[in-house]
Amino acid sequence: MRLIFIFLSTYILSLPVLGENSWEDYKANSLSVMSTIPGWCSQEKAALIMDLIHEHQCTRCIEIGVFAGKSLFPIAQALRYQKNGVVFGIDAWNPSDAVAGFRPSDSSYSWWNEIDYEKLHRSTLHWIFNKGLESYCSIIRTPSNYAAKFFEDGTIDFIHLDGNHNEWHSYQDALSFFPKVRDGGFILLNDPNWISMKRSLVFLLERTDLLSPFSSKAEFLLFRKNAEKEKQAQHLMQDTD
Repeated sequence: MRLIFIFLSTYILSLPVLGENSWEDYKANSLSVMSTIPGWCSQEKAALIMDLIHEHQCTRCIEIGVFAGKSLFPIAQALRYQKNGVVFGIDAWNPSDAVAGFRPSDSSYSWWNEIDYEKLHRSTLHWIFNKGLESYCSIIRTPSNYAAKFFEDGTIDFIHLDGNHNEWHSYQDALSFFPKVRDGGFILLNDPNWISMKRSLVFLLERTDLLSPFSSKAEFLLFRKNAEKEKQAQHLMQDTD
Protein backbone atom coordinates (compact mmCIF):
# COMPACT_ATOMS: atom_id res chain seq x y z
CA MET A 1 0.00 0.00 0.00
CA ARG A 2 2.82 2.37 0.84
CA LEU A 3 4.44 1.81 -2.56
CA ILE A 4 1.10 2.47 -4.28
CA PHE A 5 0.66 5.69 -2.29
CA ILE A 6 4.16 6.89 -3.19
CA PHE A 7 3.53 6.07 -6.87
CA LEU A 8 0.20 7.89 -6.93
CA SER A 9 1.66 10.93 -5.13
CA THR A 10 4.52 11.13 -7.63
CA TYR A 11 2.10 10.72 -10.53
CA ILE A 12 -0.25 13.45 -9.28
CA LEU A 13 2.61 15.89 -8.72
CA SER A 14 3.85 15.26 -12.25
CA LEU A 15 0.50 15.99 -13.87
CA PRO A 16 0.29 19.26 -15.82
CA VAL A 17 -1.97 21.94 -14.37
CA LEU A 18 -5.11 22.27 -16.48
CA GLY A 19 -5.18 25.47 -18.50
CA GLU A 20 -1.44 26.10 -18.05
CA ASN A 21 0.00 24.08 -20.93
CA SER A 22 0.90 27.17 -22.95
CA TRP A 23 2.79 30.26 -21.89
CA GLU A 24 -0.22 32.50 -22.49
CA ASP A 25 -2.48 30.30 -20.34
CA TYR A 26 0.13 30.14 -17.61
CA LYS A 27 0.59 33.90 -17.70
CA ALA A 28 -3.14 34.58 -17.59
CA ASN A 29 -3.55 32.30 -14.59
CA SER A 30 -0.61 33.99 -12.84
CA LEU A 31 -2.06 37.46 -13.43
CA SER A 32 -5.36 36.30 -11.98
CA VAL A 33 -3.68 35.04 -8.82
CA MET A 34 -1.60 38.22 -8.58
CA SER A 35 -4.77 40.29 -8.23
CA THR A 36 -5.30 38.77 -4.76
CA ILE A 37 -2.00 40.20 -3.43
CA PRO A 38 -2.07 43.76 -1.97
CA GLY A 39 -0.06 46.41 -3.78
CA TRP A 40 -0.01 48.58 -6.90
CA CYS A 41 1.35 46.48 -9.77
CA SER A 42 -0.95 46.72 -12.79
CA GLN A 43 -1.79 43.75 -15.02
CA GLU A 44 -0.04 45.54 -17.89
CA LYS A 45 3.17 45.90 -15.92
CA ALA A 46 3.06 42.33 -14.60
CA ALA A 47 2.50 40.95 -18.11
CA LEU A 48 5.46 42.98 -19.41
CA ILE A 49 7.67 41.59 -16.63
CA MET A 50 6.64 38.00 -17.28
CA ASP A 51 7.06 38.25 -21.06
CA LEU A 52 10.45 39.90 -20.66
CA ILE A 53 11.79 37.16 -18.39
CA HIS A 54 10.27 34.45 -20.59
CA GLU A 55 11.50 35.81 -23.93
CA HIS A 56 15.01 36.68 -22.77
CA GLN A 57 15.44 33.77 -20.37
CA CYS A 58 16.43 36.00 -17.47
CA THR A 59 17.58 33.94 -14.50
CA ARG A 60 19.03 36.41 -11.96
CA CYS A 61 16.57 39.11 -10.98
CA ILE A 62 16.24 41.73 -8.26
CA GLU A 63 13.29 43.66 -6.92
CA ILE A 64 13.91 46.64 -4.64
CA GLY A 65 10.81 47.49 -2.64
CA VAL A 66 8.70 44.34 -2.16
CA PHE A 67 5.92 45.61 0.14
CA ALA A 68 3.47 42.64 -0.01
CA GLY A 69 4.99 41.10 -3.13
CA LYS A 70 2.45 41.99 -5.81
CA SER A 71 5.14 42.57 -8.46
CA LEU A 72 7.51 39.98 -6.98
CA PHE A 73 4.96 37.26 -7.72
CA PRO A 74 4.93 37.56 -11.54
CA ILE A 75 8.75 37.58 -11.56
CA ALA A 76 8.86 34.37 -9.54
CA GLN A 77 6.11 32.80 -11.64
CA ALA A 78 8.01 33.45 -14.86
CA LEU A 79 11.13 31.88 -13.37
CA ARG A 80 9.14 28.84 -12.29
CA TYR A 81 7.76 28.37 -15.79
CA GLN A 82 11.29 28.09 -17.19
CA LYS A 83 12.34 26.04 -14.12
CA ASN A 84 15.44 28.16 -13.66
CA GLY A 85 16.46 31.33 -11.84
CA VAL A 86 15.88 33.32 -8.68
CA VAL A 87 14.52 36.74 -7.80
CA PHE A 88 16.03 38.52 -4.81
CA GLY A 89 13.35 40.56 -3.05
CA ILE A 90 14.99 43.41 -1.13
CA ASP A 91 13.01 45.33 1.47
CA ALA A 92 13.70 46.50 5.02
CA TRP A 93 10.03 46.18 6.06
CA ASN A 94 10.73 48.93 8.55
CA PRO A 95 8.84 52.23 9.01
CA SER A 96 11.99 54.28 9.58
CA ASP A 97 13.43 53.13 6.24
CA ALA A 98 10.10 53.58 4.45
CA VAL A 99 9.86 57.26 5.41
CA ALA A 100 13.58 58.04 5.32
CA GLY A 101 14.18 61.38 3.64
CA PHE A 102 10.57 62.52 3.89
CA ARG A 103 9.35 65.29 6.17
CA PRO A 104 6.72 64.52 8.82
CA SER A 105 4.58 67.20 7.18
CA ASP A 106 4.51 65.22 3.92
CA SER A 107 1.01 63.94 3.15
CA SER A 108 2.14 60.30 2.81
CA TYR A 109 4.52 60.28 5.79
CA SER A 110 1.98 59.16 8.39
CA TRP A 111 0.50 56.51 6.06
CA TRP A 112 3.87 54.83 5.40
CA ASN A 113 4.91 55.22 9.03
CA GLU A 114 1.84 53.44 10.44
CA ILE A 115 1.87 50.32 8.25
CA ASP A 116 2.23 46.95 10.01
CA TYR A 117 5.46 45.90 8.26
CA GLU A 118 5.84 42.72 10.28
CA LYS A 119 2.46 41.57 9.00
CA LEU A 120 3.41 42.46 5.43
CA HIS A 121 6.68 40.54 5.73
CA ARG A 122 4.93 37.47 7.14
CA SER A 123 2.22 37.52 4.47
CA THR A 124 4.87 37.75 1.73
CA LEU A 125 6.73 34.73 3.10
CA HIS A 126 3.42 32.91 3.48
CA TRP A 127 2.39 33.17 -0.17
CA ILE A 128 5.91 32.34 -1.36
CA PHE A 129 5.80 29.02 0.49
CA ASN A 130 2.06 28.47 0.01
CA LYS A 131 2.44 28.74 -3.76
CA GLY A 132 5.61 26.66 -3.88
CA LEU A 133 7.87 29.50 -5.02
CA GLU A 134 10.56 29.23 -2.34
CA SER A 135 13.03 27.79 -4.91
CA TYR A 136 12.64 30.92 -7.04
CA CYS A 137 12.46 33.66 -4.36
CA SER A 138 15.15 34.81 -1.97
CA ILE A 139 14.03 37.46 0.50
CA ILE A 140 16.69 39.88 1.77
CA ARG A 141 15.32 41.89 4.66
CA THR A 142 17.67 44.85 4.81
CA PRO A 143 17.81 48.44 3.52
CA SER A 144 18.70 48.46 -0.18
CA ASN A 145 21.89 50.46 0.34
CA TYR A 146 23.27 47.56 2.40
CA ALA A 147 22.06 44.87 0.00
CA ALA A 148 24.04 46.10 -3.03
CA LYS A 149 27.27 44.63 -1.66
CA PHE A 150 25.78 41.12 -1.85
CA PHE A 151 25.89 41.15 -5.66
CA GLU A 152 28.81 41.16 -8.07
CA ASP A 153 28.91 43.63 -10.95
CA GLY A 154 27.50 42.47 -14.27
CA THR A 155 25.60 39.48 -12.86
CA ILE A 156 21.95 40.61 -12.93
CA ASP A 157 19.62 40.08 -15.91
CA PHE A 158 16.65 42.11 -14.68
CA ILE A 159 16.04 44.60 -11.87
CA HIS A 160 12.86 46.32 -10.75
CA LEU A 161 13.52 49.63 -8.98
CA ASP A 162 10.56 50.39 -6.73
CA GLY A 163 12.02 51.30 -3.34
CA ASN A 164 11.85 54.49 -1.29
CA HIS A 165 10.74 57.28 -3.68
CA ASN A 166 12.59 60.05 -1.90
CA GLU A 167 14.88 61.76 -4.45
CA TRP A 168 18.14 60.91 -2.70
CA HIS A 169 17.23 57.32 -1.80
CA SER A 170 15.81 56.44 -5.22
CA TYR A 171 18.89 57.88 -6.91
CA GLN A 172 21.17 55.89 -4.60
CA ASP A 173 19.32 52.71 -5.58
CA ALA A 174 19.87 53.47 -9.27
CA LEU A 175 23.50 54.41 -8.66
CA SER A 176 24.33 51.38 -6.48
CA PHE A 177 22.55 48.69 -8.46
CA PHE A 178 23.21 49.87 -12.02
CA PRO A 179 26.72 48.28 -12.07
CA LYS A 180 25.19 44.97 -10.94
CA VAL A 181 23.20 44.69 -14.19
CA ARG A 182 24.98 43.02 -17.10
CA ASP A 183 25.42 44.77 -20.42
CA GLY A 184 22.16 44.15 -22.28
CA GLY A 185 20.31 43.52 -19.01
CA PHE A 186 16.98 45.14 -18.22
CA ILE A 187 15.98 47.82 -15.70
CA LEU A 188 12.36 48.63 -14.88
CA LEU A 189 11.87 51.97 -13.13
CA ASN A 190 8.59 52.46 -11.32
CA ASP A 191 6.85 55.85 -11.12
CA PRO A 192 9.25 57.78 -13.38
CA ASN A 193 6.57 60.48 -13.61
CA TRP A 194 7.15 61.45 -9.97
CA ILE A 195 9.23 64.62 -9.52
CA SER A 196 11.33 62.86 -6.88
CA MET A 197 12.30 60.19 -9.45
CA LYS A 198 13.64 62.66 -12.03
CA ARG A 199 17.27 62.27 -11.00
CA SER A 200 17.08 58.48 -11.32
CA LEU A 201 15.32 58.85 -14.66
CA VAL A 202 18.00 61.13 -16.12
CA PHE A 203 20.74 58.81 -14.81
CA LEU A 204 19.21 55.86 -16.65
CA LEU A 205 18.40 57.76 -19.84
CA GLU A 206 22.08 58.69 -20.15
CA ARG A 207 23.29 55.08 -19.81
CA THR A 208 20.67 52.85 -21.38
CA ASP A 209 18.36 52.32 -24.32
CA LEU A 210 14.76 53.25 -23.51
CA LEU A 211 12.41 50.46 -24.60
CA SER A 212 9.11 51.95 -23.40
CA PRO A 213 7.15 54.78 -25.03
CA PHE A 214 8.23 57.92 -23.18
CA SER A 215 5.46 59.95 -21.60
CA SER A 216 5.15 62.33 -18.66
CA LYS A 217 2.28 60.13 -17.48
CA ALA A 218 4.17 56.82 -17.71
CA GLU A 219 3.80 54.75 -14.54
CA PHE A 220 6.86 52.67 -15.40
CA LEU A 221 9.65 52.65 -17.97
CA LEU A 222 11.79 49.79 -19.25
CA PHE A 223 15.47 50.31 -20.08
CA ARG A 224 18.21 48.10 -21.51
CA LYS A 225 21.75 48.64 -20.32
CA ASN A 226 24.11 49.83 -23.05
CA ALA A 227 27.85 49.66 -22.25
CA GLU A 228 28.75 52.19 -24.94
CA LYS A 229 26.30 54.80 -23.67
CA GLU A 230 27.55 54.17 -20.14
CA LYS A 231 31.12 54.90 -21.25
CA GLN A 232 30.00 58.11 -22.96
CA ALA A 233 28.19 59.21 -19.80
CA GLN A 234 31.26 58.49 -17.70
CA HIS A 235 33.46 60.54 -20.03
CA LEU A 236 30.96 63.37 -19.93
CA MET A 237 30.99 63.36 -16.13
CA GLN A 238 34.81 63.41 -16.10
CA ASP A 239 34.86 66.37 -18.48
CA THR A 240 32.59 68.38 -16.20
CA ASP A 241 34.67 67.74 -13.05
